[in-house]
This record gives sequence, C-alpha cells and structure tokens, in this order.
Amino acid sequence: MKWIGRILYILFVLIVIGFIELIGGGVQGIRVSEYIYNNVTKNAIDNENYDMFEGLGHLNAVSNTYYSKDQIKTLDGQNFYDTTTESIDEKYQVKLGMYPHAVVHKNPQFDLYSDGFFVLLEDFSDDVAYYSLEVTAYYAQDPEKKQIVLKDKNYLNIYSDIRASNANRASFRVALIANNSFANHILETNKDYTFPEGYNFEYHIQAIDVFATIIDPEKPDTPERVHVYRITDGTTFASGTPMVTHTNLNLAPENYNFSRGMNGVEPTADNNPHNLVLDYHPADLSPYNFAYWIVYSIYFLLFVVVPYFWFVHKYVMKAIRKNKADDEPKGKIRKPQPQLFSDVEPKSDK
Repeated sequence: MKWIGRILYILFVLIVIGFIELIGGGVQGIRVSEYIYNNVTKNAIDNENYDMFEGLGHLNAVSNTYYSKDQIKTLDGQNFYDTTTESIDEKYQVKLGMYPHAVVHKNPQFDLYSDGFFVLLEDFSDDVAYYSLEVTAYYAQDPEKKQIVLKDKNYLNIYSDIRASNANRASFRVALIANNSFANHILETNKDYTFPEGYNFEYHIQAIDVFATIIDPEKPDTPERVHVYRITDGTTFASGTPMVTHTNLNLAPENYNFSRGMNGVEPTADNNPHNLVLDYHPADLSPYNFAYWIVYSIYFLLFVVVPYFWFVHKYVMKAIRKNKADDEPKGKIRKPQPQLFSDVEPKSDK
C-alpha cells in the first residue's frame, strides 16, 4: 500500500506539472494569458463594438511581434475584399481586410521568418456562427507552383463572438496566416521531409476560400456550411461553387514579408518604414507577477512540504526523541515523587 500511495502521488505531481507547464505555459504563459484576458478578452466581452485594432495591438505586443494598419490593397487598388454590394442574401455577405504581420527575428529552428498577414472580418452577418478559411498557396521559388492547401484547422475558423472563439480555441474576428503555417503543413504531410538548403519559407497566396457555418438553434447537430466567397490571384480553380468569386487577390510575398529587410532591428518611432503599430510595445506584464508566487508556492508544496511530512518527518522526530533519551542521566533510578493530589479517598479510622 505504501508504494501504491507513492506512485499515485508521483502521478498526481506529473498531472499538476503538465497542467501548469504544458497547458498553462508555465509562469510566463499564465502572465501572458492574464494580460490577454484583461486587455483583450474582457474588453471584447464588455463592448460589442470593441476595436479589433486595439486587440491586435495588445496581442502583437505580448508576443513581441507587429502588425501594420496599412492594408494590403487588392490588385485593383481597393482596401477590402468585399461582397456586401453583391446580389446575394445579406447573411452570406462578408467584407475582409488584409494586414501585414512582422516578427523581426528569425526562428532559429527553421531559419525562417514567421511573417504573414491577418485576415480581419471587417463586416459580417450575425446569423453566421463562424467563418472558415481555406488558403491555397505555393512556395514562391517553385517554378511548378505546386499547391499547398491549409484547411480544417482551428486557427482558420473565425468567430465574431469572443466567448465562442475561446471555447473552441479558434480566432476572434481575425485569423493569422503565417509562413510557418505552410512549413508546418509540409512537415505534417511528410514527417521525413527535409527543407532544401536555401529554402526561404516564402509563399505566394493563390486563393482564399471563405465558408460560412450557420447553426439553427432548433437543429444544432445539422449546421449549414455555405461556400460564400472565393478570392484568387487570377488562377482558375475547378473545385467548389462559391456564391461570389473575385480575381483581385494580391498576397505575393513582397506584400507582407517585411522582416527579411529589417535585419533583426526592432522598429521605433523614428525607424518604421512599414508603419508597424508600436502602441503597446513592450507589453507590461508586471501586474501579473503574482503568477510567480502561485506557481512556485505550488511547486514548493509538492516537492518539499508534502514529501518531507510523508517520507522524512517521522525519521526526524524519531531522531529527536532518541537524542533526548540519550541526554537523560544514565545509571540512576529516579525515585517516584510524592503525589500531592489524589482522587482516592483515604480509609476511615473507624
């Protein structure tokens, strides 16, 4: 039974550590989560007209990345990819904006910049539970333009409700499509794949397909998924029948891969050629330093206090009692002390 208890305790400790380190992200992950909750989630819940650019500012600051408010314009010079003027049912109409995302520093593991772009819901229907994206691209240096398709991932689902996005671990009002998204997809489909020397991890986006999922409260198990929009760079796609197709997609690598030209230098107010938003950089995490006390107190309890009282304390007390016994005078027999008080009544003289 003793060993069963010890094994169960070790399993319990591993579960706690896994929850804190893997799910919670450790002390830093908890601090970041608190920062995001207080500066993004809470405000989005309290304000239905929450400014997503403020949210992007905080999210990029806490991850030490940047975004630009300068939109990536369409091939025909427009600011948005828009179906709100099309003759389709209003609940299927949507308007999207594309904004560059820069990381400044390379990922040393893959020698890549995880630059990309944000797809922001500028206008949408409240009838839609969430939107799903399918992104088709090819490696920019591939003469054959072999297609890479991103789909069926949580980060490609965009919710207009912050609670629903958090519950489904999906995106709120915006989705980030980054170079590492395509690199990871290649590795997922071929675990033995080795990127060639000089592979620069830049991708030309050929098409973005938008699907709207509508859930009837009376039939929640049978959602309606509608292919509402397709944007391409002029490439012809045979699969699917979207309600609206536009051929003005303008997401070539040079439109959003800025970090490669920044040479690892963080942007400043005086050196910011791409007009990256610096409002909340660097993110102030000091109000959330209580995470150190909580996490390290838990670890102290698990690794010091409980093991001491479970495995060591009885031996310490035994040693203390033994030392006391050894300190007692030896060779003398103590005489019993007279008892001053007694509950026994003395015998009568009668």
